[in-house]
Amino acid sequence: MKPNLLSPIHRIIFSLLAGAALGGLLPWSARAATFATWAEAVSGSYFLTQQPFVWVGDQPPSETESQELWIVLDNWRANGYRTGAQDIELFLQTYTNSPWAPSLHASLGKFYLDNGRITLALEHWEQAWLMTQAYPDGYGKRVADFTLAD
Repeated sequence: MKPNLLSPIHRIIFSLLAGAALGGLLPWSARAATFATWAEAVSGSYFLTQQPFVWVGDQPPSETESQELWIVLDNWRANGYRTGAQDIELFLQTYTNSPWAPSLHASLGKFYLDNGRITLALEHWEQAWLMTQAYPDGYGKRVADFTLAD
């Protein structure tokens, strides 16, 4: 029998804190406190699909841009993905050359396909492909492969 590493009181406290963080009861700074940057908070997050969000390119996204994206994605997650696609669309219109854009386009394509919006899915996949087709490896290739696989 394996020893229980957490005492019952620690498990209760951990459960309460985890629930508060996931439920939106803690302030932003407390929920993202384990990350050094907002880009780290967004990177690897699974909000829409099985594909994590990654930034693509030579220059990382700005902290302001990454923080805005985190807020948009977290709000969408918090409402059960019922509303929020328009916020991501607005983010993409605001940050047209964002390093996040290829990954967002690929994931939105999958989201729209799953929701029966084929034309929108194809438009986003086209944008993701145009932004990533030249990458022979790394995150650019990963996003390109995800785009073509769906």
